[in-house]
Amino acid sequence: VKVNGESTLPISTLSHGALSHGALSHGALSHGALSHGALSPSPSPFKGEGKIDGAGEGKVVFSETDEPDPQDPYAISKLQAEQVLHSIAEETGMEVVIVRPPLVYGPGVKGNFLRLLAAIDRGIPLPLAGAHNLRSLVYVGNLVDALIACASHPAAAGQTYLVCDGEDVSTAILVKEISRALGCNSRMFSLPPGLLHAAASLLGREEQMDRLFGSLRVNDQRIRGELGWVPPYSMEQGLLATADWYRSLHQSRSGK
Repeated sequence: VKVNGESTLPISTLSHGALSHGALSHGALSHGALSHGALSPSPSPFKGEGKIDGAGEGKVVFSETDEPDPQDPYAISKLQAEQVLHSIAEETGMEVVIVRPPLVYGPGVKGNFLRLLAAIDRGIPLPLAGAHNLRSLVYVGNLVDALIACASHPAAAGQTYLVCDGEDVSTAILVKEISRALGCNSRMFSLPPGLLHAAASLLGREEQMDRLFGSLRVNDQRIRGELGWVPPYSMEQGLLATADWYRSLHQSRSGK
């Protein structure tokens, strides 16, 4: 981040914790260093992800030009954080860049992705063979590299960028790739969509159902074209690093 053209927030102080939040705090400007949640990506602008844009599930690919339409308090707070950042930028001359990633994975991942890792590792049969959706993801190493590009490239100031690995996959393919990274066999089967939706509704898991079977793709051609950014890691490399972290985590817990 720069104020009046001079760097005030060293990239070297980027922490893993900062990646999980999406606001630049006013205090960070005076401290001259990245604090928890200081320089980090804003959430992706998509309905159903607890994010900013509620443009609807029927849209094939999202871009930076889509109109924000937050659908829940978390999403609204993130859009408001972006608006506050732009206000601070106007008052101080600080150069602000908004980076909106889709689902972020990598060492330290939590939530649904971690639960999926655990289910695959335990050999639990998953009813995902019929998931022919397409979803964009971003490996944390690629996201950090994109943040560095945004913090250092003069053309990035004042812009909003979507960022992803550039390899959209279905949930079924993702399960196969994770299984390969973990060194185990994927165990999937198909169920009629109507039955799956009925079961999800009864269990109050409609949101999880939408994430597993719905499509959510982002177009990151803007950051590639304007900043010349290219993801340094493939999805295969990212999943291998995630699997290695998961294995080491469970080995340490088991005392092996």
